[in-house]
Amino acid sequence: MPMMLALLSVATSCSQEDMPPAVTGSDVVEVTATIGPPPATRVSQSADNEYVFDFGDKIHIVGWYGEWNEYAKPWEDATDIWWNDAVSTFNGSRWKTEPYMRWQNGDELQHNFLAWCPEDFVDPNSNLTNIAISLTGDPEEDDILVAKWSNTRPDDNTLRLEFEHLLSRFDLHLKFGSEYPDAEIVSVLSWLPRTGTCDLLNNEFRGENIQAHITYEMYEHPYPASEYDWSGSCITIPMTVLPMRFITIKCTNAGKEEYIYSHPTNIILKSGERTTLTLYIGKDKVELGSITAASWETENGGNLETE
Repeated sequence: MPMMLALLSVATSCSQEDMPPAVTGSDVVEVTATIGPPPATRVSQSADNEYVFDFGDKIHIVGWYGEWNEYAKPWEDATDIWWNDAVSTFNGSRWKTEPYMRWQNGDELQHNFLAWCPEDFVDPNSNLTNIAISLTGDPEEDDILVAKWSNTRPDDNTLRLEFEHLLSRFDLHLKFGSEYPDAEIVSVLSWLPRTGTCDLLNNEFRGENIQAHITYEMYEHPYPASEYDWSGSCITIPMTVLPMRFITIKCTNAGKEEYIYSHPTNIILKSGERTTLTLYIGKDKVELGSITAASWETENGGNLETE
């Protein structure tokens, strides 16, 4: 019996030493993440503009302290590293961050965090002020989320990241006139900017020459508006689109089979906003119904024609 008790004591001691140290009350950063008005999050879309994180989704986080513009620049100097640089993975209920991120000691010291999803969108040691973006036209593939946080260390050590959409979303609604009762859409081609560069730290964009690009097909919206004959969506680079050829509509009907819509004025596409264009297709012409802009999660916004 004394021998058994001794062995049990040794086993218990080893087991306790192998356990990871408790982090409650320490300087370890705990992470939570949402997008838009809580509790909406990302990556699966359960309904129009309702997103949820899935098991295994990852976000990349870098952090520093001091003023926001005092961030590290490892792309210029390899020794200039981030104070925190980690990947956080969602396990279905909590975020597990590896390696641990830590708060820097200091009264009233400002901490800064920049996070993005998908995690492999960009290497944290590459130039975050000049990121090349190339879009496919698929809204699920092209959606990029970004969260920025600046404040002093919270009492509960929790970093509450609220993600926003980095790029701009474009929605299109089409309605055929009564003379086309059996019209069917073959394809809708967009002349919106699909390549450009982004300054992720300062939220600035530069779009490439749109006219030099081949048009790409818009995706039919998975949650179409019932009052229209067709609804589509795509992601685009935030920028000002000058008056130009804008949309090419190919369809099958009793009349014309291709329509080209050119918008007469500038269209300003903004980061995190959704621009919605409604077009009415009549005999040999396309007429503007409305064009509105609002936050990504809002369906009805202000009319751009009047604003």
